[in-house]
Amino acid sequence: MITGFNSFRSMEHRKTKVNRLEKEYTQSKFEALQNQLNPHFLFNSLSVLSNLVHIDKNT
Repeated sequence: MITGFNSFRSMEHRKTKVNRLEKEYTQSKFEALQNQLNPHFLFNSLSVLSNLVHIDKNT
């Protein structure tokens, strides 16, 4: 009976660890995507502002 309980506890511990690792992996992927998008967004915003300044100078 004790062996069964220990096996159950060990299995639950492994499930918890797997869930935690999956969550960390998903979070890491999300952060990597954010890091790729942030510079792209900044560049596009500055480009639009630059174009607006050039348009105003020409009018």
